[in-house]
Amino acid sequence: MIVFSVLLVLAYTVSSGQTRRAGRFFAVVVVLACIASTAMFGRTGILWGYVVLWVNFLLTERRFALVANIVLMTVLIIETSLFQSILEGVTYIVTALMVTTFGYIFAARLARYQDKLQRLALQDPLTFAGNRRMMRRDLISAISTRRRSGRRFTLMLLD
Repeated sequence: MIVFSVLLVLAYTVSSGQTRRAGRFFAVVVVLACIASTAMFGRTGILWGYVVLWVNFLLTERRFALVANIVLMTVLIIETSLFQSILEGVTYIVTALMVTTFGYIFAARLARYQDKLQRLALQDPLTFAGNRRMMRRDLISAISTRRRSGRRFTLMLLD
């Protein structure tokens, strides 16, 4: 059932191109799968939790991943029978929080790098003037605004 669910999310992504929505679906599926495998296999399922905690930050936006991770950690912590001692439970909490924290930091840094790459792709690094990619993006936006609002625009090109 878990494999089928993951394949279903993958098929949805490929067919729809909705990567943001698919990432959220995937995060929900893997969190539920981790909870289910822990319920079925006990302590062995906890180990999958670490992978899920990390993957959530790779496949969806930071806030959603953070919420999904908190839900997963809370459900696993509540089930005290999974841990042989209080020390083992505390160890799980600390290591799960570390994975989540580092995943969040990694995702934040990755987002900053993506923004920087986007700027570099649209602007001349010396003059910071927009290049043809920026012009194309702005023209598409202006045409879309023109179609919606009927506002007129003037295009002036200088070389």
